[in-house]
Amino acid sequence: MEIFLQKIKGLDYELFYLLNSTAGNSILDEPMMILASDYFIPICLASILVFVWFSGKSIKERTSDQMSVITSMICMASASLSVLILNIFLFRDRPFSTLDVNLLFYMPTDSSLPANSFASTLAFSLPILKSRKILGILMLGGSILMGLARIYVGVHYPGDLILAALIASTAFILSGFLTNKIQEYLLITLKVFRKMYLA
Repeated sequence: MEIFLQKIKGLDYELFYLLNSTAGNSILDEPMMILASDYFIPICLASILVFVWFSGKSIKERTSDQMSVITSMICMASASLSVLILNIFLFRDRPFSTLDVNLLFYMPTDSSLPANSFASTLAFSLPILKSRKILGILMLGGSILMGLARIYVGVHYPGDLILAALIASTAFILSGFLTNKIQEYLLITLKVFRKMYLA
């Protein structure tokens, strides 16, 4: 088992170096730094959610879209909470702490594993992918680009993203179940929001 884990760790390092090796001397540096930032992709994804919230042409379509947005928010909160709890028991140093990396980013002090930003943005995207395929694909693509960019700039390992994806997928399943359970109350809330011109 120990040999297997060492091989996995070695592969994780190899993939990291493959993506990080050209950082600092490439035309990709500036775009990757933008994509890796804490704000660009999350703000883009939040803007898409606002669009989905108000874009339905009929009450039925709008209600369906708004339920997807609510599921998306629950999913993101669940994934973030899972990462927070997991980090109480598990800590992994960032690549720049233990390896010779091409660092193009500030130095986060929290655990590298799992990748919190990737878990959150992926969790944002999955419920929309289910209801609005094109927008969901755009959101999913943005999440993946952010995750890869954060490896490129030197703050995450590929394995961090894999665990984050598992957490986001689990959160997606649980949030869908929870939304169905409280759907009646959510629909009442949406009716109140409509009277206030918020939905």
